[in-house]
Amino acid sequence: MDLYGDYLFIGSSRLRENSSAFNDLPIAKRSIFCGITVLHLPTMSQVASLKYENSVDEIYDVKIIPNLKRPGLLSPDREESKIAITSPEGDFWALKKDDYVTSK
Repeated sequence: MDLYGDYLFIGSSRLRENSSAFNDLPIAKRSIFCGITVLHLPTMSQVASLKYENSVDEIYDVKIIPNLKRPGLLSPDREESKIAITSPEGDFWALKKDDYVTSK
């Protein structure tokens, strides 16, 4: 969860089908989605939700990054992380050696 102003952002994960720890709980009988729910605290109403229909089963953490319009996510396992620079002003990508334009 993360709090930003009057809004609470809550991450939720699907229950694992083979989980012996949670199978007997009443919540296991309901369809729990994986995604993020946004609550407006003064009114205690849900104002938004983001649901992953496939490919994402668990949300490990939710963190609001203020004043960014389109933050970039990079995995250190991917080649792109070696040529990327991120700053508060934006995301920048270096050209690879083969991408340089040369004039004759």
